[in-house]
Amino acid sequence: MSDTSGPEIAVSAPESASINERIRLGQFAALYSQGKISNLASPAIAAIVSFVMWDAVSSNRVVVWLAFVVFASAVRGIIYYRFKQATPGRTTITQATQWTFLASTCLSGVAWGAGVAMIFPDTDFVLQAFLIVVVLGMGAGATASFGPYFPRLRLLWFP
Repeated sequence: MSDTSGPEIAVSAPESASINERIRLGQFAALYSQGKISNLASPAIAAIVSFVMWDAVSSNRVVVWLAFVVFASAVRGIIYYRFKQATPGRTTITQATQWTFLASTCLSGVAWGAGVAMIFPDTDFVLQAFLIVVVLGMGAGATASFGPYFPRLRLLWFP
């Protein structure tokens, strides 16, 4: 099956692997197979938000926030690429892999959660509502993308 998120990442656990390890391998394969599209969407949506917010708040704050979102996506992209390169021989998910993955999610959560506070307008209700809807939409998209691994989803929503 072909979709816009790129090729499916398949991992296979050795026969001796426990059921928990097999499940964890499947979870990470599912997470990384969706990583490309979710990683491209974040900076694109941030660019649209920046355009909308440009005249409403300090342009310096908008630029800093946009750079932070792009940085978080770049970090996630590097992690995605490294995981994909190691996938053919991967038989386990190490603690380092899990923590790296979770740290990149936390970075994205901070960029979209706390970072949006930087560009939140004081008096414009329409733009406040716009930002709230965008952040909730990003969270809803993340729920679909990161749902297979609850710790990641939790860190995105509550960094």
